[in-house]
Amino acid sequence: MSCLGIEFDIKGYCIKPFYLVLGALYFTILLSLLGTLYVVLYIRYTLEILLNNIDKNRKKYNRLS
Repeated sequence: MSCLGIEFDIKGYCIKPFYLVLGALYFTILLSLLGTLYVVLYIRYTLEILLNNIDKNRKKYNRLS
């Protein structure tokens, strides 16, 4: 037994549960960060389009007055 936990020997492969849990944790953190980035960029892009449309409408109605 090491300080990283029990090592399992399955058919010649040495498996350390600590590394499996650590890898799963890194993977979920990476996915959550990428998901957050995607949502932020999508909201920013949508708001940019909305603001451009508002500016176009404002300029159009300013010319009519």
